[in-house]
Amino acid sequence: MSNILWVQNISGALPAIARYKADTLGLSNGAAVTTIPDSTGQQPSFGSAFGSVTYVTAAQNGLGVVDIAAAGGMLLSWTYVRAQPVTIYLAAKLQSTGSGNNMVIGGVQWYMTGTGYDINAGLDLVRGTQDQVFHVFTWLLNGSSSLCRIDGVQQGAIGNAGSNGLAVSSDNLAGQVPWRLGEIVVTAGDTLAGGEETALRTKWGV
Repeated sequence: MSNILWVQNISGALPAIARYKADTLGLSNGAAVTTIPDSTGQQPSFGSAFGSVTYVTAAQNGLGVVDIAAAGGMLLSWTYVRAQPVTIYLAAKLQSTGSGNNMVIGGVQWYMTGTGYDINAGLDLVRGTQDQVFHVFTWLLNGSSSLCRIDGVQQGAIGNAGSNGLAVSSDNLAGQVPWRLGEIVVTAGDTLAGGEETALRTKWGV
């Protein structure tokens, strides 16, 4: 008879492919942000900052964020390849509303379009209504079974965001619509039941 060891993850979050955290940068208020490392050590850092990218201390739930102004941004050379499903979490706040590209990671694009939020992994999936409130956005990219949640609430129906997984690409954070970044988490598979969303909402006070 074999012995089986069960190991339970009690941190409230699953291991990530990448985790970019503004709150651990340790910068002073108003300091220029030149790099945002992946705290898992698996992916390259965001770097090569351009325009105005600054640090704001105690901006959300006592934690620091990165302020990406209009025409500001950072670059990333993504190296990880992963087919769908993929789940991406983003703790962030728009500083204004409008239309423009704000994030590309692994070739997956996050746009502001019209009055909604658009995630594109080959096709546009527009969900939610833009506002200037700090949120935890969750996107499950799974072809025609893709979805968007904001603060744990599904936005509209399940839809098709395309079939592109994560790919080697030249990515960016951009301030075409100015915004504040708290944290980006990328996980392999459908991790909606894994506790990441709840952990981020607790951490960022949403």
